[in-house]
Amino acid sequence: MKKFFWLLGSVLLLAAACQKVEKAQEETGIAPEGEGTAEVLKQEEAPEGTASLSVANVVLRPSAGDPVTLTVEIARTPEERAQGLQGRENLPDNHGMWFVFAEDVQDPFWMHNTPISLDLLFVDAAYKIVDIVADAEPNSEDLIVSRHPYRFALELAAGVSARHGLRVGDAVEFRLGPP
Repeated sequence: MKKFFWLLGSVLLLAAACQKVEKAQEETGIAPEGEGTAEVLKQEEAPEGTASLSVANVVLRPSAGDPVTLTVEIARTPEERAQGLQGRENLPDNHGMWFVFAEDVQDPFWMHNTPISLDLLFVDAAYKIVDIVADAEPNSEDLIVSRHPYRFALELAAGVSARHGLRVGDAVEFRLGPP
């Protein structure tokens, strides 16, 4: 009888954990990669001046070099994606914005009302970088279009991709919760 209750308790615990993961996936629109899914970081942990977006972590894995963990705001709705980093006066090197699309796209980006220069990384559904646009011109209304379809885009402070030796084909991990 003890084994039955132990088994029942284990099944209930597993079901509760699965519901928590599913809820996190629904909130972000992304299935987390990597080990140990955790809760979405609290808004208080986001960079100063951050809108009410969810926050998570992205790990960049350059083919030559050490992994780089970034805290990212998640832009998953059309409104959040349209706002992006507009109006931001600064962006620390260890922060960024992760744009989520429901399917592969080649939607253009622009730097309208964005007074800081950015690097844009375009990432496919397999979490591989398919294009990099470095040092985008602040406040430009020129369209920035990836040469390849992508599922996610990552905006970083200008120069971050070069400093870490990021290249097309490098891996990216998306993680909910603390690093």
